[in-house]
Amino acid sequence: MLSWESAVPLRYSEQQQAARIKEEYTSRLKNADIDDPRSFLDSVWSDDVKLWPTIDLGMIFSFILKNKEQDLDFVGKYKTQKAYSYYESGFVDVIKSTTVRDNTVIKSRVTPSQSVRNEPHEVWISIKANEIKSCWCSCIAGMAQTCNHVIAVLYKLEYATTMGYNNLACTSQPCGWNSSTKKDVKPCRLSELSLRCDNRSKVSGATAQEDKDVNANFKMKFDPRREDHVVSTDAEVENLYASLYSVRPKSVLFTGFPSLTKKMKYPDTIISSAEKFITSNINDVDFVESLSLSSDEAALIEITTRGQSSNAQWMEQRKGRITASIIHEVGYKMSEIVKKKNVKTSPLVAKVCGKYKSIGHLESIKYGKNNEVTARNLFSILESQNHRNLKVDQCGLFVKADRPYIAASPDAIVTCTCCSSKATLEIKCPISVTDISISTEGWKKLDYLEMDEGKLRLKQSHTHYTQVQTQMAVTGCKVAYFFVWSPKGSFCEKN
Repeated sequence: MLSWESAVPLRYSEQQQAARIKEEYTSRLKNADIDDPRSFLDSVWSDDVKLWPTIDLGMIFSFILKNKEQDLDFVGKYKTQKAYSYYESGFVDVIKSTTVRDNTVIKSRVTPSQSVRNEPHEVWISIKANEIKSCWCSCIAGMAQTCNHVIAVLYKLEYATTMGYNNLACTSQPCGWNSSTKKDVKPCRLSELSLRCDNRSKVSGATAQEDKDVNANFKMKFDPRREDHVVSTDAEVENLYASLYSVRPKSVLFTGFPSLTKKMKYPDTIISSAEKFITSNINDVDFVESLSLSSDEAALIEITTRGQSSNAQWMEQRKGRITASIIHEVGYKMSEIVKKKNVKTSPLVAKVCGKYKSIGHLESIKYGKNNEVTARNLFSILESQNHRNLKVDQCGLFVKADRPYIAASPDAIVTCTCCSSKATLEIKCPISVTDISISTEGWKKLDYLEMDEGKLRLKQSHTHYTQVQTQMAVTGCKVAYFFVWSPKGSFCEKN
């Protein structure tokens, strides 16, 4: 009686708790109209991203709030929460899917945040008619349905939807995007250590900086100069060049720059020009015409953007321009718009404007960057046998002067004294052919190469072909080299 009057909560035995959890789990499977995903054979699961259901943030938040595990404050600051940090940190393993009675069942594994060497948590999610029906996680809070591991998997599904990776017509999914989770923590130099802080506000109402990166880039970009000396105005740069030119006009320094005898202002970026246009009374046609560049201005952009991805100016000048790497996707999207009324264009527009999510952390991307110099040197050695005084020079962003919204950044420009025309060079270093020669069997693993009448070539329907053709059109080169590198044997096509 005393316990009842004091409202002392019931304490279940370990066996009773296990029975209750089992009963609730069985009920959850019944309500979702599926069998236990943990009992499915490996053969029924597929890692094809195009089989994934369409998931957006609204559906995720509705599911979270419906289960009353979070409040509305979570929705406004979801990027500061722990689940988003799991996703951003690459803790979500390969996602696999299968279909059970009109239900799409998703399964994955998520690495524990505090014990990354421990066995990952198992997660499954049942989705029907693009509605999240039920889910489960093997963590201690897994029966609540909205633990951080489940939400992290949902964020990965949502990102695939936003980028169009689960669109059957999509051809631009980065290689290895649906990759394995990070399992091994290996020692490395401090300068190579990547630190990132996804702020998680523990106090309701606290302000959190989103996507704050604290990594080795700060060390690499350290500048001991005073703050007012770091940034130079166009006038200061022009005065410096003019002063040097007056002393040594025949210096080799000036051979790589457009006419320095005339005063020339550095061209505005497309984005800054667009911002001015919004507040002006200029019509669309006049605005596009106003973007045109002189040949000297286009040459100046190319010179000042050399170094490409390591050059901040290259990043800025690309924004707002249709570059060779995405022009194939733009053309496909335009053909869709002609055929349909309602076509989702926001992901592509975001990509054109430079608002896309960085994929530099992917193993396939890092592999390509790490081996690009090796590939370029090998190309130079092999091709030197066919030319006199061959030079393979790195370049910046080429902009088509009369259509400045179109640009291209080849990996190099090839010149020699025996040919009348320059050539572009595009290099690919695929991680999928590290142990096999491209020309023998390796090409079968690459969707952009094909065998035509016994001769290996770049598929003319592929985005890489459009990329190479655009590079030729923008740079004015009449020849292009497409070089696919592998440590076991490479492939080169001259177009």
